[in-house]
Amino acid sequence: MGEGKRLQEYLKDKNIKIAQLSRDSGISQNTLYATIKRDSSISAETLNKLADALDISTAELSKIISTDTNKDREPFKPRVIEDELEQTLLDTRQMINKLNSLTHEYESALRKRTELTAVIADSKRRISDLQTKIQYYESELAVIDADIANRQLELKILREKLNE
Repeated sequence: MGEGKRLQEYLKDKNIKIAQLSRDSGISQNTLYATIKRDSSISAETLNKLADALDISTAELSKIISTDTNKDREPFKPRVIEDELEQTLLDTRQMINKLNSLTHEYESALRKRTELTAVIADSKRRISDLQTKIQYYESELAVIDADIANRQLELKILREKLNE
């Protein structure tokens, strides 16, 4: 049994929850759970924080977690702490609900983006068609204006000849 499991046994014997130790020591619950689950060694810095939180000396805590004081006990059996499990399930449900909500909003935004992109593309095509028609009509108008100017000039010349 390593230091992480011995720490867990000590906490169990003293009826100290990981959440409380986390608050008192400033060490995250994830770090504490990982140390216990992996049965990891505990660094000197972490040991100092834990000892302060448990209100015992660092040397005493070091002795507790470095020697197996529970040789006569049954082998370690993991136990589920109902309140913590219930809170974890509640947190997980909330995250799943938020994930579902965000997924719905994301998919809705993607659909709207696709629709707007299609509308913009269609509008640009129509604008291009209108610009082509405008250019055609403007060139036709220029030809007609030139024809009108020629007719006016011819009328003026004919009138002058008639007046002579």
